[in-house]
Parts: sequence; structure tokens; C-alpha cells
Amino acid sequence: MSAIATLDSVSAIWPVTVYSRPATSVKSIINLSEFINEAENETYTNPYAPHVMSGVDKLHAQGYKGEGISIAIIDTGVDYRHPALGGGFGLDYKIQFGYDFVGDNYTGYNFGIPDPYPLDCNGHGTHVSGIIGANTPVFTGVAPNATLGMYRVFGCSGGAANDVIIAAFSAAYEAGAQIITASLGDASGWTEDPLAVLVSRIARAGVSCTLASGNEGDAGLFFASTPAISIDAIAVGSVDSITIPRAVSHGYFAINSGLNTTFQYFPANNPYPTNISGYSLYALDFNTSSPADACTELRCNTSSLSEKIVLIRRGTCTFLRKIANVQKCGAQYIIFYNNENLIVNPQSPNGVVSAMVSAELGNQWIIHLKEERTVTFYFPANSTTTILDISNNITGGTMSKFSSWSPTNELYVKPEVSAPGGNILSTYPTDMGAYAVLSGTSMATPYIAADDSVHVKYTESAPSTTIDMASNSTLSVPCVRLTKKKKRRKQSN
Repeated sequence: MSAIATLDSVSAIWPVTVYSRPATSVKSIINLSEFINEAENETYTNPYAPHVMSGVDKLHAQGYKGEGISIAIIDTGVDYRHPALGGGFGLDYKIQFGYDFVGDNYTGYNFGIPDPYPLDCNGHGTHVSGIIGANTPVFTGVAPNATLGMYRVFGCSGGAANDVIIAAFSAAYEAGAQIITASLGDASGWTEDPLAVLVSRIARAGVSCTLASGNEGDAGLFFASTPAISIDAIAVGSVDSITIPRAVSHGYFAINSGLNTTFQYFPANNPYPTNISGYSLYALDFNTSSPADACTELRCNTSSLSEKIVLIRRGTCTFLRKIANVQKCGAQYIIFYNNENLIVNPQSPNGVVSAMVSAELGNQWIIHLKEERTVTFYFPANSTTTILDISNNITGGTMSKFSSWSPTNELYVKPEVSAPGGNILSTYPTDMGAYAVLSGTSMATPYIAADDSVHVKYTESAPSTTIDMASNSTLSVPCVRLTKKKKRRKQSN
């Protein structure tokens, strides 16, 4: 290496480093396909909370949806087959350009196998793409009419080397993208990092670059992320959404074979199957204040819970630990009842169907069981999972606790702007559930990238009427206004 450094043609040498896979908090994966299809036949009026927070709903109402703007995404790929993302890849589709630099088996420590088609096997890139450009009857992306490109730099597992990411940024620039966004990076506070240098040069050339500031808020100050530290790029922090989207399904229960009563539950993945209709409820503990229900191993016969629906109080240990303990007794179907103000969709492993109900309903069922009444369940065959937006009165509209803080090691203030990134509903690969609620600066970053695009068209059109973008807005600074430049050389696919 020292010999190479002495060459006149070499100005600097940097090591190849591997960036970790983008980290997000997966709140729930929701199969909304039937719900989306049904919504096409009716007027769905529930507003998409992130757009209300940012004021993007006002721009959409004026018809500004990113037409004529090209946005390149550098990520894990995209499920371009997803109907909400256009259903294909190429000039006739929403996602028109891009490249797979690595292939499925790439980990950052081996050689990738490039491919013309940047198909996602992780989910992160598809979620990011939906925040920018999804188009469904239930929600839309910030810029649903923009042209998208995807450059895949992660395989199905592992990380991505900085030389691959640099190649992807260069390709996006050469393809003529007006905005480049990347929700990736690792902790580093120095702007002479080679990736940071490249991103700054691209930004100085007139291409808006938005980068995730990172999810290490608990690390405190001086924990900036590369390439978000790039001097001329826009580092993006996260704000929690004012609502928390939850998947909700419906079933029936009867007391002592009496009249059926409808109830709603929050499934971990899919609704309860109709073939368990007639199963009765079983509680491990009648104490509705039990702090650690099912947190310890149970003494039971292997098949004792195999044809029961087990009721467990939330709290103390994880959902997965509680499930593992009752699984040893044959349990396959579980209902958690809440013990906090905020209800969630629980986790559930393969082979187990679980869900959550409110504390009030769980306590009511416990009373019936204590008095030796039978609680029996019925689940309709045509049960559809829908979305219920729960008001987030605790953290909604405030900085997400995971969002990384400034300054950099060189005292640059990062991030420059924040956007909705906590509890965000967007697209997910169709073979992984189709829709998901995720949290991270990864979600806020594409929001700003797409927001740039709708502001570009709004600024270019110079309407005579004004739109109050400050009302209910959590965007901390105005977004960059871009000027159109001559398109660069198109990349051949």
C-alpha cells in the first residue's frame, strides 16, 4: 500500500469498510391485500397521519404529487412487482431505472453477482420506496407520481462495502436522478470519509441528497453517521407519528353458548383461522394484576392446551418467551390482553397464531372464567384485516428517542431536518406480508426526499394562492428547492 501511495496518480487511499444493514424497528407486518382491494370500491376518508403532520396533504390537494421528478433510492432493493408500486420494472412503470450491484448471496465480505433487476429480499427498500411513491386507496406516498429508481447494495443478509455504495451513488448521478436518497450508514464523525466526500460532490453539482442520520439516539452527542455527515447533503432525523397504525380483525365470542358478541383483536400476523371456531378460552392465572403471567415454565401435559385458546396477560417478559412456555403444553392459539395504555400487535413465531385485545375485554373474560362460565370463540371465514389508527398522545409529534443527535466530530450540526419516521405504514414485499409498520430515520429520510420533489413542482408552478405549510407541520426547516439542470448521461440497464 505504501508503494501505491507514492504514485503520482494517487492522491489518497481509503480502506474498504462494510456498512451494517439498515436497522429499523418492525412494529408489525400486515397483510392488507384484501382490505386494499375492498377499499378500491368505496371512499376511504381516514387521512394518512404523516401527511397531515408535514402539510403534504395540502400539496396533494393542489395536485402536486412529484410529476416530472426523478428520485433514485440506494437500499436493499424493491419489490417492483407490488401493485402499490406499479407492478413492474422498466420504462412503462413507476420504478423505471436502477441496478442490482450485489445479488442475493452478497454479505459485504464476498464478491457480489450483479443483476439488472434490483429485487428486494429484505423489505427495507420496499418500505422506503412506498413512503416515496406508493399509490393505494388507503394511503399514498409523498410523491406518488414521481419516477423512481432503485440501486440495490445489500444482499439478503449481511452488510454492504463502501466501494459498492460509492458505485451506486455514482450510477444514480449518471442516470440523471434529480434526488438521491439512502437510508443507510454507520457511526463516523469525519467528513473526509470517501463516501461522504462523494455525496458532498454530488450535492454541489445540484442533486439533492438525503441521508438517514442514524438510530443511535441513546448514544448521545457526537455519534453522527456516514454518509449523513456529508457537508452538502441533508441529514434527516425522525419524529414519531401522531397515530400508530395497527392491524385489527374481528371475531365473536359467546358465554355459556349464549348470544355471539363481536370483538376486535390485533393479530400478530394473520387473523385466526375459521377451523378453530368452537375452541374455548383457557386462562393460566385469574389474577388480572399478575406481573409475569406465563413468564416461567409451566407444568402440564403435552397436549393439554392443544385445543384451547390461551389467555395471557401482557407484561414483564417478551411475547416470544410467554409463547414458548405455553407451546410446551401444546398451545397453538394465544390471546394476550393488554396491561398498558398503548395496545400493540404482538410478536408470534411460525406455528402459533396470536393476537392482543384490550385490558378491559381481557379482564371481562377472566371474570367469566373465575365464575366457571365457558367462553367460546367463532371466527368467520371471510375475516379481513383492516387498519385502525390509534392516537399517539405520548410521543406523537416529538423527536423519536432512537434518532441520532449532532454534532459531528467537526462540530457540524446534523441532522438539518426531521420528518415522520416513527410508526410509519408503507409497502413491504408481497411474499412477506405486503405492508408493514416500521420505525427509523430510514423512514423519515425518503419522506424528505419525496417532499423535495413535490416542493419542486409547487415552486416551479408559482401558484397565485398560498398554502400554509406551517400548520401542524413537524418539518423543522424548509425543504431544499431544486432547479432543473441538464440531464446527465443515462445509465444503460
